[in-house]
Amino acid sequence: LEPRKIVPKEAKKPKKVVQKSVKFCPAFSVEKLEFQPKENHSIDVKIQNLGQSMEGVKFVKVSQAVSYSGQLRVKPSFSRLWQDGGDVFVKAFVTNPWHYKVLLSRGKEIC
Repeated sequence: LEPRKIVPKEAKKPKKVVQKSVKFCPAFSVEKLEFQPKENHSIDVKIQNLGQSMEGVKFVKVSQAVSYSGQLRVKPSFSRLWQDGGDVFVKAFVTNPWHYKVLLSRGKEIC
């Protein structure tokens, strides 16, 4: 029988650290829409005050604005950013949970 040999452990590779940051940017509806009862729409919303810190970001999480007190609901989701001219847009999934029509006016902060 041979004595036990010491086997050196492999050095662990350092994990790549990804900085996560949360930034809240208001987004406004760009068109006037009428939602029928229990109807869903995927709408384009325009982001305000995006800033330089968001350069290189391709996807963002879209959720309902805390300040929005309307009757529509925004389903939390991830959306791709895109530019049209100097404006930045994302898609938002909006639902009318009520049994009556609801109007979303243009320029309303919803996300």
